[in-house]
Amino acid sequence: MGILRFFTRHGTAANLLLMGILAFGLYAATQIRTQYMPDVVIESISVSVEWDDAAPEDIDKSIIAVASPPLLAVEGVTELSAVAREGRARIMLEFEPGWNLDRALNDVEAAMPGAASLPEGAETPEISRSAWRDQVLDVVLSGDLDRSQMERLGEQLESALQRAGVTRASLRGLTAPRIALIADPAALAEYGLTLSDLASAVGTEAQQTASGQLDNSAARLRAGTDRRDADAIRGIEIETATGPVPIDQLARIVVDSAGSGRAYYLEGRPAVSIGVERGVGGDALKLQSSVKAVADSFLATAPEGLKIDLIRNRAAEIGDRLALLIDNGVFGLLLVLGLLYLFLSPSAAIWVAAGIPVSVAAGIGLMWISGQSLNMISLFALILCLGIIVDDAIVIAEHTEHRNRTLGEPRARAAERAAIRMLGPVLASTVTTVVAFLSLEFVGGRFGAFIATIPLVVAAVLLASLAECFLVLPHHMAHGLNRLDASWVGAPARLVTRGFDWMRLRAFAPLLRLVIRLRYAVVLLALAALFQSILMVTDRDVAWRFFSAPSTPTISANIAMRDGSSRSDTVAMLEELNRAAGVVRTQLKTQYGTDPVVFILSEIGGSSGPGLATSDDKDADLIAAITMELVDEDRRPYGTDVFIQALEAELKRPDALETFSFRGGRFGPGGDSLDVVFYGQDLERLKAASLALQDAMAQVPEVTGVEDNLTFSGFDHALTLNGYGRALGFSAASLASELRARISGITALSYLDGSRDATIEVELPEGSITAAYLDEIRLEAPTGEWVRLGEVVDVGATPAVTSLRREAGLNLIRVTGSVADEDATRAEDIMTEVQEVTLPRIAQTYGVSYRLDGLAAQEADFLGQAAIGYGICLLGIYMTLALVLGSWTQPLTIMAVVPFGVTGVIWGHYAQGLPMSIFSIVGLIGMSGIIVNDSIVLVSAFGEKLPRRATIPAVIEATSERLRPVLLTTLTTVLGLAPLLFERSSQAEFLKPMVVTLCYGLGVGFFVVLLIVPSLVVIQHDLARALTTTRRMVRYRRVRRARRTP
Repeated sequence: MGILRFFTRHGTAANLLLMGILAFGLYAATQIRTQYMPDVVIESISVSVEWDDAAPEDIDKSIIAVASPPLLAVEGVTELSAVAREGRARIMLEFEPGWNLDRALNDVEAAMPGAASLPEGAETPEISRSAWRDQVLDVVLSGDLDRSQMERLGEQLESALQRAGVTRASLRGLTAPRIALIADPAALAEYGLTLSDLASAVGTEAQQTASGQLDNSAARLRAGTDRRDADAIRGIEIETATGPVPIDQLARIVVDSAGSGRAYYLEGRPAVSIGVERGVGGDALKLQSSVKAVADSFLATAPEGLKIDLIRNRAAEIGDRLALLIDNGVFGLLLVLGLLYLFLSPSAAIWVAAGIPVSVAAGIGLMWISGQSLNMISLFALILCLGIIVDDAIVIAEHTEHRNRTLGEPRARAAERAAIRMLGPVLASTVTTVVAFLSLEFVGGRFGAFIATIPLVVAAVLLASLAECFLVLPHHMAHGLNRLDASWVGAPARLVTRGFDWMRLRAFAPLLRLVIRLRYAVVLLALAALFQSILMVTDRDVAWRFFSAPSTPTISANIAMRDGSSRSDTVAMLEELNRAAGVVRTQLKTQYGTDPVVFILSEIGGSSGPGLATSDDKDADLIAAITMELVDEDRRPYGTDVFIQALEAELKRPDALETFSFRGGRFGPGGDSLDVVFYGQDLERLKAASLALQDAMAQVPEVTGVEDNLTFSGFDHALTLNGYGRALGFSAASLASELRARISGITALSYLDGSRDATIEVELPEGSITAAYLDEIRLEAPTGEWVRLGEVVDVGATPAVTSLRREAGLNLIRVTGSVADEDATRAEDIMTEVQEVTLPRIAQTYGVSYRLDGLAAQEADFLGQAAIGYGICLLGIYMTLALVLGSWTQPLTIMAVVPFGVTGVIWGHYAQGLPMSIFSIVGLIGMSGIIVNDSIVLVSAFGEKLPRRATIPAVIEATSERLRPVLLTTLTTVLGLAPLLFERSSQAEFLKPMVVTLCYGLGVGFFVVLLIVPSLVVIQHDLARALTTTRRMVRYRRVRRARRTP
């Protein structure tokens, strides 16, 4: 106890410690990163293998089937999934949490089969770690300018951003100029040429080549000239058996200056976009500030007519959301300070309150050192701590005043002895709270990472508070501001104290005496209330919604056109999408008086938001999207789903439209609320099962954006080498290579035109690759003979797929969608119907297997791990109490309050009309550590009284004496969170279940501690007395029996 005495008696040590902590916290506050949500990073490694023009089935058989077994055997791999697309294989490996990915990368490189095991023509595998990024905002340039000028300005702004330190800025929406040589099949056949011959000639002639360097000179030699425009290409000649032939006699040259690249339009105006992202260590607010400064400076010198908009600005949203929580935190702090002023003497209230900034500063400092960020979750954890911080200080301050006023001890001695006397109970209460929250670290996965900030922040702040209340507070209680207590400043506290003492002696003590007299009935009544509360959950009077991510005011609409459509068809569909959005916009503006849309950004060749599951398999010219940002949800009386449903109803769907999806934006982890994986061997059965589920979901208006990730693209012509072909020396590999060169479009040259990717391509006329054409292709056999393709192969037709996804050797098809969760009970009914009725029926009908993935799978994982964490929490609390109290049974009495607190949790959700969620579970685990704190102090007081008095008078006296600190510690925690309980902003809605859990759970816990715990203590003594009496009777009978025996 020497260190406590040292800080209490030393003139400056306590204040120096206080000032050092504050300075450290203030500096950390200027350095700590700010973002909206915690980073949830799933570490993975991907393996990609290119095999030009190979069909997905061939890639699956020749690459994925070969590489998967050794990769799955790599140490640390928890999941392997693979996708085979035309010309490309991709294998994704996920590893155990915390696994060393540098080592894993080496292991994967060693396990990957070499070139000898891969098919001829396959490229060297590319192995890479996942790169996590988070969008901060988009800088969009638009206006009445020429597109080429707009693109040059975009390049200049991108360079300016990178010079300013915004390194993750990427320019999008540049055109991709393209020159196409449409070959004449008859002319090629006449001169005995192939597409490869044509492409080789153009590629060689169209670019300069380095020829070396002159001796003793820095000058370099280059041969040839760049011939990259249509007129220059027309002048290229190709050598044939009959002499040189001009290119334009063999192919028609088409110049497409707009190309097939990604194109943007903002409110109908041509635009280019610069996407700004941050990495794991990036600060969103600082990035936004830098981008705005550069954009403003650039616009000042830009040509007239250019407009720069910062859209999809998450950084601005972050500032607004954090400000919302800060406002609520400040209000809660004022309520806590007001409560302390009324219930404690002015000096005690001031010094107890001083612990709040000290503990928060220390917590922020520890967050900064450990690499945490200031976000919605960590800031909420800090607000949660506001009331808990002062609990320990209240106990010590209140006991100091009790010793000073009631026992007559000098102020310094009272402060010192109060700290020493309360060291055990306060240490136990802090440790139990920290143990409860740290047990959340046993929850893994995405949601475990999402909530990991809460236990770390709470532990840091509470440990800082523990140090402050023992090293700083006793010194202040002994020496500072004592004369205020007797002045007019202390008048309200003196008045409240007199009234409280009257209530404690005249009302509470008689009530407690009655409760103890009826203790068995009271405990049975509490148990009945607990069971009734549990029935409310099982009967769904209180709904369940695992996770409702805070929404963003953004809608993403993605479309994909059928194969065979053209870019002009996609443009027409995009115009229809904009028309429908305009109609809905006007309707809602007329109905509610406010334009709901902030901007509409259209794009061709790309996706918005989550995108379509099949977008990677489609030609870029056949996909398009619009992004709409609505006004903040708090400024409109309807949700995003209303806009989406109206848009779906208004949209006209031409036959060329293959699929579309409308989604509202969400923050946070998790997946699709509807995510079903069908698996089996037969792709056609899997597709039929997927369509059946999609048809069933189309009948449910609350389900939107339903799609799958398997697209059938007509039929493949399957060519099998026959006996005659083998006799001529053909092989499957050589035949495939020859056909690829004959019939596929070939990129003769790729080059950079500024920042744009430009190409010169050689291809056959559209629609010329028919079965008849294939049959008539003439090939030179290794023996020197010329034969028709139809003579050496057998031709069959099989359904063609654009990609194959496999796990454990089985084909997969994934069906995803979004279930509106504004009505949690309805959403739960929908998912129950899907799981118990729809999916079993589909599985039986089509002979496929299925599993739930996405949010449903993550929910099951989280609840299983949370149950383990909660068990560890309770075990840790029990062991802490048993160690501090030196008893096996007293911890059970203290922990008896935990299940009764659940009654308050459930009734709180019912009263607030809120469904229980993941944050209810997190709050319940944390509450289990907090709710026992008052019980610890109370049972410690019983221990002082019981040796000197009879059980019931001792319990009544001890409970009455501890009434004020128990009331204060409960009210400070509840009032610190109360503003959030009544916050109406939709952005704080996802945190409310935890606020309700803590406020109502601790509120009911207050009555449990003061009424049920004393009853349980007396019942425990009743049982002990009965057990003692029984033992004595047994011993007495044994003695009598022994005496009667001769």
